[in-house]
Amino acid sequence: MKEVDVMKAESDYLDAEMGHTKRSREVERETKENPEDTQAERLQKTYKRKIAYRCEDIFSKGTEKCKSAFRSKYDDCFKAVTKYLAWALCWPMKITFICDIIGIFAQDRICDLTGILGQDFGENYVAAKRGVTDFTSKFNVKIYYQGITNFVNAEQIYQSKEEAIEAFQRGRAFIEYYMDLVKRTLAFSFLFMIFSALNYHKKYLERLSFDNCYVTEYLKKIDARREVEGKSTILPLKSFESPSFTVVCRLGLLADERRRFFSQLLIGVVQALVAFVLFLFDYIFTRLLQLVKDHVDITFRQKGAHGINFNIEGVGFLAKLLRSVVSDINVDKNMDILHFTQPCLPNPRYLHKSYVTRTIILFMLLLFLGYIEAVSIRTRHCIANFYYPKRSKERVLWLYNQTRRKRIRKLIELKEQVLENADEFRRRVRLNLPGISNYLTFSFKQKQSDGEMDFTTFSKIPSLLLFIV
Repeated sequence: MKEVDVMKAESDYLDAEMGHTKRSREVERETKENPEDTQAERLQKTYKRKIAYRCEDIFSKGTEKCKSAFRSKYDDCFKAVTKYLAWALCWPMKITFICDIIGIFAQDRICDLTGILGQDFGENYVAAKRGVTDFTSKFNVKIYYQGITNFVNAEQIYQSKEEAIEAFQRGRAFIEYYMDLVKRTLAFSFLFMIFSALNYHKKYLERLSFDNCYVTEYLKKIDARREVEGKSTILPLKSFESPSFTVVCRLGLLADERRRFFSQLLIGVVQALVAFVLFLFDYIFTRLLQLVKDHVDITFRQKGAHGINFNIEGVGFLAKLLRSVVSDINVDKNMDILHFTQPCLPNPRYLHKSYVTRTIILFMLLLFLGYIEAVSIRTRHCIANFYYPKRSKERVLWLYNQTRRKRIRKLIELKEQVLENADEFRRRVRLNLPGISNYLTFSFKQKQSDGEMDFTTFSKIPSLLLFIV
């Protein structure tokens, strides 16, 4: 009855707005239920009330549509002209009394339900309802069939299908959520670039040793000037110094640059492994589907007779009603149906080789970009030198002097190491070859007293001893 209450409320509201007598009063008066009414009479009045309100609701809806159209056109007119001319030009759109459809048709009583429902409608409905109840309680059917007894549980198949779809949707929602989270996080990656640039700028101005390993033109100029003045120089670099120096255009990588490049290489290798594992799984899954398609293609034919015959005895109203209903259900025909599984089989397609090729090219490009990133990071030094030329000269002078000091310390260390090796060598000769050691000592002193000993003779002694040993 909720529908009837809503239509009644809308009808009363519209009647009050238009100044008409409430139509619901007439409907309620005609369909008022009395305590002495039978079930059939109450049922007939209920249906009559519902039909009456639905009829009245058609007029109510039409009136509301008409008024809404006038209001919409008035708003369009008001927007189309200036506000000073709107009152003069748009007033016809306010003539909503034209929409009084109810008042126009009120005298004709379009919704008069006299004769719509028969006088015995309620009695027939109650009898039909009682007959259905009796039919259900006393219905007895015997079915004889032959054929396959082991049927497929279709309900279980549908349930498995729904569970699989639901699990897939949950996994998809999970992946989409975390992909969106990753995208939002990567959106702030530019902050890392800003912080890195600020950190480099700060260290460049505070520490002379920071990222100071470049052989620049100014360093070459200083070395050339010292060479002209006859002073010690650092160029060309010694073998133990070359790994610590570089130039901007050099293809080789320093230790820090190699670490950066290898970290990018490791990430790329992991991503490549994941991609090719997915390719492998795709191939295996496609192969399995192909096996299913090749070995599950089944065709079978079903033949038989299908007959259903209802025989309803009786001459009453319910018997006639049931006889008219089940007359179309009686079936007597032969079946010859061909069943095959081919439309339900998968049609797998192997992944085209071009996708694998493009993936390999993509990862090679990422590897090359990783190398470019490691090399292009040297441009920070050039940019800083451009904006701070005085600081750049200070750093070059510090690098030049620091290299000279390190070279001197290194030469001293090498000299000490040579002397230690020479002492160790003499000790082993005295222990292992005492005769030769005494002879060489005597010969060395004699030649030295005669003035015949020179550096060339002295330099041949270790080689001779090594040959003897």
